[in-house]
Amino acid sequence: MIFTGFLSIFQILILPGLIFNAFIKKEAGILYRISFILAFSMLFNLLYNILLVSLHAYNFYVILITILVEIAFILFLYRKLISQPVGKIFSLVNAKFKTSLEKYFDCEPGKPIAKTFLSGIKILALLLAMFSVGWVIVEFIQQSGSVFGYWDSVISYNRWATEWSKGLIPTGATEYPQLLPINWSITYVLTQSQVVIFAKLIQGIFPILFLLVMLDLGLTIGSAGFLFGVPLSFILLKKFAVVSIFEGFMDVAVTTYILLALYIIYKDFYNNRYSHKTLWLSGIVILAAAMTKQPGVLAFGSWVLINFFLTLSKNQGKVWISLKKVVVPTLVIMLMIASWYFFKMNRDAMLGEQSSIVITNSWAISDLFSGYWEKFLYRIKLLDLWIVFIPILFISVFLAKREIKLLLLCFGIPYLVLSFFYGLYIMFIRYLTPISFVVAISASVLIDYLITKFLDMRQRFPSVKIQTTFRKWISYLIVFFRKSLIFSIWSWVILGLLIIVIFGLKYPDAKLVRNYEYQQMGIGNRSYNEYLVDFYNNKDPNELTISWYPYVNYLPGLQGRAIELEYFEDVESFKNYLKRDELRYVLQYNSTPSDIAEYILTIAAKGQLTFITDFGVKNDAVLYEVVR
Repeated sequence: MIFTGFLSIFQILILPGLIFNAFIKKEAGILYRISFILAFSMLFNLLYNILLVSLHAYNFYVILITILVEIAFILFLYRKLISQPVGKIFSLVNAKFKTSLEKYFDCEPGKPIAKTFLSGIKILALLLAMFSVGWVIVEFIQQSGSVFGYWDSVISYNRWATEWSKGLIPTGATEYPQLLPINWSITYVLTQSQVVIFAKLIQGIFPILFLLVMLDLGLTIGSAGFLFGVPLSFILLKKFAVVSIFEGFMDVAVTTYILLALYIIYKDFYNNRYSHKTLWLSGIVILAAAMTKQPGVLAFGSWVLINFFLTLSKNQGKVWISLKKVVVPTLVIMLMIASWYFFKMNRDAMLGEQSSIVITNSWAISDLFSGYWEKFLYRIKLLDLWIVFIPILFISVFLAKREIKLLLLCFGIPYLVLSFFYGLYIMFIRYLTPISFVVAISASVLIDYLITKFLDMRQRFPSVKIQTTFRKWISYLIVFFRKSLIFSIWSWVILGLLIIVIFGLKYPDAKLVRNYEYQQMGIGNRSYNEYLVDFYNNKDPNELTISWYPYVNYLPGLQGRAIELEYFEDVESFKNYLKRDELRYVLQYNSTPSDIAEYILTIAAKGQLTFITDFGVKNDAVLYEVVR
């Protein structure tokens, strides 16, 4: 399971993208290439797996053969590269990193004291940014081996992933994009289990990439303010995401994809390599964002505007030429996004499923015409002290450079304003996750402005010595790695396989399953879960339970044992369920509609239901047995 689990991760993250990357002849750094490799890999898996599901061919053997064919292609396409010593490749990476550092520390001409002060500030900003990256990596390692534990992850996204893995198009998914669920499903198909560990590892890639890209943007621009924005963006991401940034929600993933698309654009712009190829590569990433969650579609509109104005800046006064350069990539991506929504909306209409777009629109209309200002103030209250960033966002528009102004005016501010009017108001903070990096960048602009105002300070700071020491430390580290990287890539591939084999021996399938089951018992209420698993242990698996407690079907050994009723079910539909012969138990929960809860009390008093347990907690959950 360890081997196939890691194989599924490689398929999700890099294998298809590596083949695509071999045909991209463009000067670009590692992060730049990782951005479109990741997006292309997941988009390929999305389209390919939908095709396999449609053909009823989505299974272990087809995916395994696909991966083996991809690996063969990769070995052929990269045959020259993989025969080289890793040290040579590392030297190229090191050279790019040193160039970035030199550009970052290259201060503008001025008084020596001002340059010294600025160098000190830049060192502090760099250290804080690197500390933030290290912090998120440590958090990622600490949460490895855990499972999804919140409603959206368990009941929605991961359930959809398991349905994809069974060759089914998910039910109750409405128009929600399926990029991540269908990619997660690969882990279930290849491991031939429902172990969530490998799917959750995928989520850890996004916050790490998020911070690395913010760090690289700061180095590219040469801005201390941007690097101060790295820890700030990390804090904002955690604040707006509400739950763990490694949880199976789509907010962090779509935010990262939006940032990666803009990163490709701005990286090329600042390095004077902005071209038509930039449009297509960033377009692949923004398409991945749109296929992750709905805010990605809004970001696509911003992507169009930003690219148009940047193209126009390269072709002064040539509006028509600029428009023609942007229009083809725009139409292609728009067609692909629209095709998904057209397919899902028509299919859902045929199946009688509700539309999330219709539901969200009804919320927005209801808010506007019924107590909007009360809900507006509630949104402000949710922001708490973080409301200070709203004026900062607007002020920074007047201080930012032209290209950053585009980011603020085309994406950050419109998205913020829309969030005050659209969507479920109690989810307002989560809605802001996609602009967490924009808010951080706006603060970075203000920080840079304040730094320039203090450059004439006469306070000395021993930054030259610290800067020299820092560079020496980096040099020593580089020498150490060079000595250890004299072998070819083949040697490291073999070493990696050996490590995976060792992990497989140390963590056999049975141990992984036990860990998964223990972690899975922690979703919802652990004491309830332990009671239910023990209770159903010796019961007939064909006897079903009506349940408002949403996690029964996700507990070890209880898959398919419960009929989960949605909040909109009424008393009549509940009565119809009770008539079913296989219905044996009723699990009432605090989310049970009040009219049904009253009806349950009534028939329990008449002896039609037998009380089993209230789990030792009043007014929360009650388990009954149906009397036949």
